Amino acid sequence: MIDPQEELLIRKTLTVIVLTAGVLGAATPAVAASPDAAPSVSADGPYCALSWNDNYTAGITCVGGGNGSFRASAQCKNGQWARGETVALGYTSYAYCSSLGSSLYKPVRWNAFVGTSN
Repeated sequence: MIDPQEELLIRKTLTVIVLTAGVLGAATPAVAASPDAAPSVSADGPYCALSWNDNYTAGITCVGGGNGSFRASAQCKNGQWARGETVALGYTSYAYCSSLGSSLYKPVRWNAFVGTSN
């Protein structure tokens, strides 16, 4: 069970993901919403949050929403987006900017793509 304060932080983070994805024109995020509509978040999740980062890597964790999978992505300083491995909900997907010859853009810009199969 998630602590209520942690759940609130995750919900706020998910809202930021949705709005950031709309502004940046990113691929399909965990929850899609039109720019003029409030994001629709299911009571069952999934909820995603930036759980770890350093100068080169962002770790994103998604929880809730059943037995799905997701893939993280994070923007690098060179403008490219690093993609993490597809992992099951409840685990952490790491996006490595070092694999693109760059470091992580700060403040960290990230997305979680729920339901990816590759």
